[in-house]
Amino acid sequence: MNNLNYKSSNGTVVAPLMIWGPYYWSNGLLGRQDGLVWTCQDLSKDGTHPSNPIGQQKVANQLLNFFKTDTSTTPWFLKH
Repeated sequence: MNNLNYKSSNGTVVAPLMIWGPYYWSNGLLGRQDGLVWTCQDLSKDGTHPSNPIGQQKVANQLLNFFKTDTSTTPWFLKH
């Protein structure tokens, strides 16, 4: 949509680039195809938020991997 252009090579920039980020869903210990699993130790007592420090480190690793590999983030994240 032209009214949401974020890329100067496509014309006037009228909106920021918004990126969803990594995908954290997993079926607990059954995991998913890439091997991501969530154990009870990874989560706080509410069963939703990551625990400190184990779950938070897992989230940080997923986020870092996303920034290093997503085609929308690598141009600015890996820029030297």
